[in-house]
Amino acid sequence: MKVTFVDPIKSGDYCNSTPNDFSKIPITPGVYIYGLYLEIEKQGKKFVPLYVGTAKNLSKRIEEHYVEEKTLGNSHKEMFDFSKKTFLNNEIINRYLSMDIYDSYKGRKNKVSLIYSIKHLIYFQDTTFYNLRYKTTSFPLFNAGHIAAIQLLSNQCISSIDIARNMLEVLETKKQFDSNYYFAYATLKDDVNNFEDDEFFKDFKTFKKSFSQKAIDRIELATKKALKKDLNIITTAKASGKIYHMHIDLSDVKDNLINLGTHSFGVPYKSPLVITP
Repeated sequence: MKVTFVDPIKSGDYCNSTPNDFSKIPITPGVYIYGLYLEIEKQGKKFVPLYVGTAKNLSKRIEEHYVEEKTLGNSHKEMFDFSKKTFLNNEIINRYLSMDIYDSYKGRKNKVSLIYSIKHLIYFQDTTFYNLRYKTTSFPLFNAGHIAAIQLLSNQCISSIDIARNMLEVLETKKQFDSNYYFAYATLKDDVNNFEDDEFFKDFKTFKKSFSQKAIDRIELATKKALKKDLNIITTAKASGKIYHMHIDLSDVKDNLINLGTHSFGVPYKSPLVITP
């Protein structure tokens, strides 16, 4: 089975590097990758994936992430520091390593108290995170999102350079989403007829031109695993389940995708760029 991702810029849907007209995204189920379009030293502007997800309505869900993550958005999603204007390859790799540690801790018993020590993690929705990081017992996080957490930090009677830095990193990272939000998506519909006899297709096909949510979840997992295994790209939000053998085709995305050394630092990926979990 092959799943083909579409780059919104290269496909001609947008005339600049900020794809924020979400009406051009198909209103269909599918899998998406979102992240930031950042300046990477010796590579130029590159797509840095941060998250792989599924959606019943790709257009709606991809826009929701943009609204939640940008400056005025009060998302409750974990946030890593991408506040710099220009990054070295190793700086992106270090953040990916932190994201990998975060995924291994999140949701596991007795691990929440360790999350506060993860480098580059600048927001996590848990009072313990802030109380341990800033050695206080008075941080009333409760259900505070990004903006509310910043406001609470500013109201704390704690004189700390670290708190001021954390506030700035959150605000500047959210500003990155204002102008550098980026994504790719796969609708799956163009690939359905190519694997009538595929094991995956037999297990989860619901009718001629459609997939069950369970099938899409498995493609999400395969995409995450393939990005990590073949390209050293790590995304948050753990996906679980049986891994099917499939080909994740990123050929349309390759020219804008960050290269972290699997195919030599900064050297454009060769075509086709097809990865497997």
